[in-house]
Parts: sequence; C-alpha cells; structure tokens
Amino acid sequence: MTPTTSARRRGPVPGTVALVLFLVPLLPASAETFLIAVTETEDGTPCRAPLAAREGILAALFDDGHIAFEVSAGEPVPGTDALRTMAIEAGAGTVAVIVVDWHREQISGGATRIRARGSIALVDVASGLGRPGIPFEVRNDGRERTADRPLLGREIGSALVEACRASSAAR
Repeated sequence: MTPTTSARRRGPVPGTVALVLFLVPLLPASAETFLIAVTETEDGTPCRAPLAAREGILAALFDDGHIAFEVSAGEPVPGTDALRTMAIEAGAGTVAVIVVDWHREQISGGATRIRARGSIALVDVASGLGRPGIPFEVRNDGRERTADRPLLGREIGSALVEACRASSAAR
C-alpha cells in the first residue's frame, strides 16, 4: 500500500466531520422529541390505514425539525403513565395525544367536502404536567378539488407544532 492510497482511504472522514460541523448549526435549536398517539375515526368508526392525520402530523413535525416516535396505529392508546414511560424509553420530552374525527360529504360535481375535528393534548414527560385537550377543526371548504385528507392531515400537524410552540413559550 502506498502513502497516497492510505491517505485516500482516510480522506473522507475529515470531510464528513466538516460536513457535520457545517450542518449542526442549521438544525433548529428548539427541536423536540415527541411520542405521539393518534386516534382517527370517520363519523365515529375507526379509520383504516393509511391514516391521513397521523402521516400529516409526522410530516409536519419532521418538516419543523422535530423527532417523533409513535404509538402503533390501530392499538388502543395507553393511559398517561404508560405513555410517559414509553416516552422516557424513547427519549421523548413531550407526549402528544391527538384525537381526530373525519367527516365526508359529497357535493355537486363529484367533489368531496371534508372536515376533521378533534383535540390535541400535550404532556411534559419530565413533570407529568399536561395541557387539557386543545380543540381544532380543519376543513377543505372552497378547496374541495385540491385539499384532500393528506393535506388536511398536514394542517393538523401544523396545529400540533403551533400548540407545542405556545406550550414552550408558556413554560
């Protein structure tokens, strides 16, 4: 092995370190780690996968620089103590319990009007203190042909991000 070959093999490591050191300051300073539990129904009946709200919430958290773990979809949501234990094991600082009920209505021209109502409850893992359910509603009124359930799911995720920011500011 020649000295040039040896240097080439070690060459990418300093470059990788430089890249990491360059990217770390770009990460949001307020990033949090969440354990989320989402229950989705349509007119009171449990929804089947893919779950639009769950996917939208995960996408919104990711887009905002947060890390999220989730309670398995389709399983009953455990109680607060069990969720806190799961969050501690996952390294999460906040538990978010989101309940969503979807409603669809066919309107003229084959378009579908969609509405989702629900609540977002936040629990600080360290203290066990929680905020009562924050109600929300998202609709596609006037956007029936362009705003589907996945897009409304992202809007629910954005509502969660805003609720978390408000909760952090209140601390």
